Amino acid sequence: MKSPKFWQNPFSIYAKVLSPLGAIYNLVTQKRISNKKPYIANIPVICMGNITAGGNGKTPTAIAIAKLLQKQRKTVCFISKGYKGTINKTMPIIVDSANHTADQIGDEPLMLSQTAMCIVCDSRERALIMAENLQVDVAIMDDGFQDGSVAKSHNIVVVDAMQGFGNGRCIPAGPCREKIEPALMRATACILIGDDDSNLTEFLGQFGPVIKAKIKPKKISSKKGIFAFAGIGNPNKFYRSLEEIGFKDFGFKSFKDHHKYSARDLKKMPKDKQLITTMKDFVKLPKEQQSKVKVLDIELKFEDLKLLKEVLK
Repeated sequence: MKSPKFWQNPFSIYAKVLSPLGAIYNLVTQKRISNKKPYIANIPVICMGNITAGGNGKTPTAIAIAKLLQKQRKTVCFISKGYKGTINKTMPIIVDSANHTADQIGDEPLMLSQTAMCIVCDSRERALIMAENLQVDVAIMDDGFQDGSVAKSHNIVVVDAMQGFGNGRCIPAGPCREKIEPALMRATACILIGDDDSNLTEFLGQFGPVIKAKIKPKKISSKKGIFAFAGIGNPNKFYRSLEEIGFKDFGFKSFKDHHKYSARDLKKMPKDKQLITTMKDFVKLPKEQQSKVKVLDIELKFEDLKLLKEVLK
């Protein structure tokens, strides 16, 4: 989804008018969270979540933590609801990246499956039961911080340092899925991505450990100019990453989050430029078009890896 500009403005008249709806949204969220009998798995469950809608870096963080656990020789499994996937997800499905498409299973599960096994199901409880039966060591939930149906061993809240919490109001008056302070009180730790120019570290630190991290794009070569495109929550992060590795004054096209690509989309793009996109977008491209596009690989670097390991114990 594309965030409206007034979500960043605490004095916006739109935010004030929509605040009653935001209050209702928060109440509905709290009811969903306050499940008195959540399913308790017999394996550790790490929930990667956020307080605001879209573009926080939750999925790259989930992948980075999975790789960290794999280095500790743990078998990791991702749990996802397969947002916008068309396949019947009543019962758990193990993502098969060779045969499943992003349309069927969702773009994020397809991307996650390249790092570790990913189970998709409408019910996180049923997905966890499958993970237990498969005897994995750790389950990582991609999203689900506001889902009270299952108990979590760790709630890791991902915060984008540049966007922060916007105007602090709940959807639709602002970007928040629930009130900030009560949400942070449920968090085991926060991962703050990007340069902390607004001093969010001090605020977040009142509620628990804060682990700073930065997205590091990997070098990509092109003998001709580039044209970038993305359909993610915050495409500007992608464009800034391209600038960071040396590309300047390039054209770009932003699509809505979770956009389903067609061959026609690429035909409208420049023929004399190298097309570059994110991995999340690449997995949604028609197979016959993928050879024309390069992917910008990114890696999340944690400032205090020792602290993160302590948090995850």
